[in-house]
Amino acid sequence: MTKNEMRSLNSLEDIEFAVKRIDELQAENEKLRRALDVYKRERDRFRHAKPEITGAYFLTGGHGPKDDNQMPQFIEVCPAYGVGWTKIYEDTGRTISYEGS
Repeated sequence: MTKNEMRSLNSLEDIEFAVKRIDELQAENEKLRRALDVYKRERDRFRHAKPEITGAYFLTGGHGPKDDNQMPQFIEVCPAYGVGWTKIYEDTGRTISYEGS
């Protein structure tokens, strides 16, 4: 640890330094959380884009009429690469975003 990181809080200047450092650490923590969210999305994207490597489920097709967002009424999902069957899921009309549903 550097000398500045080990300061005691004996004066107003030291307290101001501590408050500033806390703000810096909170901002850095927020950046790291956003980076972790991006990493998780990319990891999941890779898992489902390369099911032959990862063994994750993947979409095999879409059926029926498409909505305004070009999403089909039904999607076909394969639970793992090499499986001889799939499941079909129907659109419920419910939209979920990163902010919640």
